[in-house]
Amino acid sequence: MAIEKNNLMSGQVGNLVKRNVGGLQVVQTKPFRKVRPTTEMKRVSKDFGYASSVAKALRSAFFDVHRGWHDDLLHSRLTKQVINCMRCNPISPRQQDNHYLASVGRLQGFQFNGYCHHHDYVFLEPMVELSRFRKLRVRMPEFDGSKHLHIPKNCFWLEIQIDIKAFRSNFKEYEALGTHILEVDLLQEAGNLFKQRVFLHDILDEQVEAVFVAMTVFYYDQKGNRGKLLNDRGLHPAALIGAFVVK
Repeated sequence: MAIEKNNLMSGQVGNLVKRNVGGLQVVQTKPFRKVRPTTEMKRVSKDFGYASSVAKALRSAFFDVHRGWHDDLLHSRLTKQVINCMRCNPISPRQQDNHYLASVGRLQGFQFNGYCHHHDYVFLEPMVELSRFRKLRVRMPEFDGSKHLHIPKNCFWLEIQIDIKAFRSNFKEYEALGTHILEVDLLQEAGNLFKQRVFLHDILDEQVEAVFVAMTVFYYDQKGNRGKLLNDRGLHPAALIGAFVVK
């Protein structure tokens, strides 16, 4: 209830609090009672913070893949996908380290660039496998560059890049296991045809917990150093094509 005195009001009206200060009327909103976070609220907050740190680590590790040409929602999309991995494991992070590892394979197929879907530009399926003997195998099938790749306007030379990263210490550390580049000369028919290629890597470091493989395509208007890179945020297909727990 508010009381009017000398044309000034003091007291509460609804959600507003009115009071007199030095002959002036001041209106403020009623302060809300602070809500103490529950155990579940704390757990959700901790999980989100952890997922965000994993997303940041993946973005940093694969910068050479996405090159900063991605949509504005990359971090939030990747964080949400990591959270989905975590939800597949009923054990909370406070009870178990590396809880994300149970379903890390759900990150396979993640698109770094929401403006440019990988499958709309690359019409071939690399096979990525990790054996129980800690051997990573990336098989590029036989393909014809002019048929199995989308060729943008004014592109006469392109490079398919495959990056492999290993993570340890709960995603706090990572190292490059290898980078492979396939060059396609669109001006020469013979340069378009590729036989099957297989890339093998042994995971020798016993501390490695997870391995990720990413793929992207770089487009050029000419071959060699004279070529101008055509990629930008609207033309840069980049995705994770492999995600594994290393046991």
